[in-house]
Amino acid sequence: MNTAATGQKIVPLVSSSVAGPIGAIHLPRLWAKLTLHHAGLLSEGYDHAGTGFDQMTIDALGLKRDDVIAFVKEKHPTYMQFEKYVLDQNGGSISKEKIEAHNGAIRGFNHADDLAAKMQKSSGAHAHIKDAVTLNTLEDLDELHSHINASRQEHVMTLGLRRASVTAVTAFALIAGASTFGSSALNAMSKPAHAHVAMASAAGAVSYSATQAATGLKAYGANCASCHGEKLEGGVGPALSGATLNTLAKNTHLTVGDMFTFMSQQMPLNAPASLPKEQYAAIMAYVLKYNGYPAGSKALTYASATDSKVVMKSK
Repeated sequence: MNTAATGQKIVPLVSSSVAGPIGAIHLPRLWAKLTLHHAGLLSEGYDHAGTGFDQMTIDALGLKRDDVIAFVKEKHPTYMQFEKYVLDQNGGSISKEKIEAHNGAIRGFNHADDLAAKMQKSSGAHAHIKDAVTLNTLEDLDELHSHINASRQEHVMTLGLRRASVTAVTAFALIAGASTFGSSALNAMSKPAHAHVAMASAAGAVSYSATQAATGLKAYGANCASCHGEKLEGGVGPALSGATLNTLAKNTHLTVGDMFTFMSQQMPLNAPASLPKEQYAAIMAYVLKYNGYPAGSKALTYASATDSKVVMKSK
């Protein structure tokens, strides 16, 4: 598998159905692809600013393609900084009517019948699913699955700034762009989440302290909530709890160690690996608490989080 100098290529899993605060869908995906591209991390086969939904979004929001690309390349903006740029290009605001017209165009776009049929067959989607947003998202998930299997076959088990493992690719689905493409589609693909989290397994349990989780709540609010939601419900970034987490964990055997390793090496997205180790451990402790894992007598450490083989589940 081809890898970038700073790590393995990453599938942009922010769905076109996702919108940021200004309400324009696909805009977060466009930012994610441009950001990954300029970092040398965008998975091959993906246009960083293509002629489909990318150009539709650029045109609908009154932007210039070359200027948008240059802004992300030169400024490395966070998503909120990117939205401010978009608003600035429109005199500080975009009308509700313009946003709704754009969203309607994206949601209402269907692939040609032959392409839709091919994508349905490849992903295993039902024939009644024809909209391009959902089919494109399913294609992203298939690409992610391909990356994971290829990495497993290569026995790549380490992650760093110069080399990323299957851990990074798997966890990225949750942390750096795996946004749900609609609750109805997700519910159709997954079983309901378990009411309680089974903490005991062949791989053992994971321990964190209540005090640590409380510290993690504050750190999460300062560094993660703007993208992943105050209650881990997702937003520009994906949800870190509930059905989304359970579906990915089931399909990829995502472990606490997988999630933590990617989090501590690649997050926050605009400043990877910039937080103290104990702060990353505290954030992970909060994520565990929120997902129903009970606190214990021992605090979670950077090492114990990295090494944990406990499969992630949400209550």
